[in-house]
Amino acid sequence: MNWWPSRLVVVALAGLVSLASVPQASPAAASTVAVRQSTGWSGTCDYRHWNAAARAAGWRGAGAHMLGAIYLGVPVCGPRPAIDGSPDVLWQRPGWGYPEWQCTELAFRFMAQIYGVRAYPAAGGTVASLYRASDGGGLARYRNGTVGHPPRPGDVVSFTGRTIYDGHAAVVAASKVDAHGNGYVEMMSQDDTATGWRTMPIRRWQLVALGTLPAWGWLHDPHGRGGHY
Repeated sequence: MNWWPSRLVVVALAGLVSLASVPQASPAAASTVAVRQSTGWSGTCDYRHWNAAARAAGWRGAGAHMLGAIYLGVPVCGPRPAIDGSPDVLWQRPGWGYPEWQCTELAFRFMAQIYGVRAYPAAGGTVASLYRASDGGGLARYRNGTVGHPPRPGDVVSFTGRTIYDGHAAVVAASKVDAHGNGYVEMMSQDDTATGWRTMPIRRWQLVALGTLPAWGWLHDPHGRGGHY
């Protein structure tokens, strides 16, 4: 299996460590359904596999666990590699691989479980732009600022960096946007906040930047499986 090297992923998320000025979301958008066990997981948040692999890599911190954020049964997991310093542990799912618990792992786990999308090579900032119809799921792609199409629940957002290896990906769990394109979204954000929740403003149809990372756009399910048409 292949994945973006951890060295590049950590560089991509370095800007998130100092985002104290961006407010965290409350867990008000959390789904109340049971946790969906991902393909290849051994226990919730793959704790049996992750804990053993992390210990073998010299990790002596907390084991794999849910951070609190959850939507449609898909939870945000930790520890957070870029913030807590935990080692990269490659997931056990078949196909293209990603390390747990990077932002890209959440994005592809959510898209696989809710939409049936096959994982494809991408960094957090290119999850939306590199999606193709052949990856499955029947998703639509919207650029940031598209009038009348703000991020909606179930959308997967990409925030880009300076290179194709930079950026961050998050999953929208709730949004409130008025007819003028102003409002906010609540997102599940892995390898980021302590709870896995983050709130982001939208101004005149533009989702604001995540620290130094501008929003490129998002993937949307026109069939409503993400909770909104």
